[in-house]
Amino acid sequence: MARDRAIAQGGTMKNVIIKSITTDDVIPPKELFGDDYIKVIVAIKIIKENWLNPYYGCYKADVPSLEDFRKKKPNLRNANRIVSEYALFIEQWYKDHPDEIRREEGSRKLWEKNNEKQFNIVYNTAIEHGLYMKWLGTIETSSGNMWDVFRDKERIARIYC
Repeated sequence: MARDRAIAQGGTMKNVIIKSITTDDVIPPKELFGDDYIKVIVAIKIIKENWLNPYYGCYKADVPSLEDFRKKKPNLRNANRIVSEYALFIEQWYKDHPDEIRREEGSRKLWEKNNEKQFNIVYNTAIEHGLYMKWLGTIETSSGNMWDVFRDKERIARIYC
């Protein structure tokens, strides 16, 4: 994905801080992940971007807008009726264009597969270096930019990006 390359090229270490839990010192990523630190940081940044912008870049059908619908039904004035009839119009539009549904679903599935791949990069690389990483985005909705790093079941660091 072009966005992934842009994230990778856009200053890999920019805005990524790893802090020790015990001393509050900044830990160089190479200390934790060896020569694999760049791929871990890039994957973490992609996960963060995906968390901030779910399904960004996925195919979206060119569904007629509300404005287009209003042009076809200029006599509708009641807001509730406009909304309900537009919803029925969109439902019918998708029935008439089943290929668009398949394209949207396929695009979303590919996005999800690529997102899962980034998590696997992080988790597998951590395991290779005797670490376990826990993404905090599932615990609290405002924590998708943080990861806890564990060694031997003890939390040793937190990554902020």
